[in-house]
Amino acid sequence: MGLNALSFRQIKARRARGLEVVTQTHQVVGAHQTSSGKFDQVHPDEVEDLNDSLYFIEAGLITFVTSRWENQKVEVRAEFTYNEVTYNLKVTDYKWLNYFEDKEVGRYMRPNCFITESLASEAFENAAGKFHYKLIAEII
Repeated sequence: MGLNALSFRQIKARRARGLEVVTQTHQVVGAHQTSSGKFDQVHPDEVEDLNDSLYFIEAGLITFVTSRWENQKVEVRAEFTYNEVTYNLKVTDYKWLNYFEDKEVGRYMRPNCFITESLASEAFENAAGKFHYKLIAEII
């Protein structure tokens, strides 16, 4: 699958068909990270062992971290702890990108969140090697 997020109805449909929806257990895959993220990369060898590229996760409290370089669009990352592991992933959900576009750069907290975590299908090269990036495709 690409970077499309699953809606709540799609999650219910996936469950009905017996497909994986992560809400309580989620193994730590991709213990690699960029300079701005935490556990936000997966090595291509690890991808081969995954069954899905989308996971619906009960993230709980999320801290949004926004940044902007000069007149560029806002960049949003979300930090959350799940199964005692803290993640910091790039947000690609347009609802939240648009929401933060006119806000001051900073940190914003939101409780009781569910996220759709997506794994980019293409691996990208960086200084540490070639990796697939984990992204947050949707936040509800």
